[in-house]
Amino acid sequence: MSESVSPASGHGNATTNHETIRRWAEQRNAEPARAGAGAEDVLRFSFPDSDRFRVVSWTEFFAAFEREGLAFVYQPEEDPGVDSSRFYKFVDRATV
Repeated sequence: MSESVSPASGHGNATTNHETIRRWAEQRNAEPARAGAGAEDVLRFSFPDSDRFRVVSWTEFFAAFEREGLAFVYQPEEDPGVDSSRFYKFVDRATV
C-alpha cells in the first residue's frame, strides 16, 4: 500500500509500510505497545508524557500488525491548522 493512499474516511494517509510507521513513531519518541488484555489487546504507541501502555518489541508489534491485517492511518504534517503530531489510528486494511 502506498503512503499516499487516503483512507475511505478521507482524513489522513494510510500505509502498511513498516519503515514509515517506525519512522513516524521514532520522530515522536513513541514506543510500540499493546493495550488491554486477551481479545481486547490492541496496538498502540506509548508516548513518554502520556498514558503508558505495555511496551513491546518492534518485531512483536509488526507481527501483530500483519496478523491482524491492519493499516496505519496518520494525519499528514502539511495539513495547515491541524495539530497532527500525534494523530494516528490502526484500521482494517480492507477499509482503506
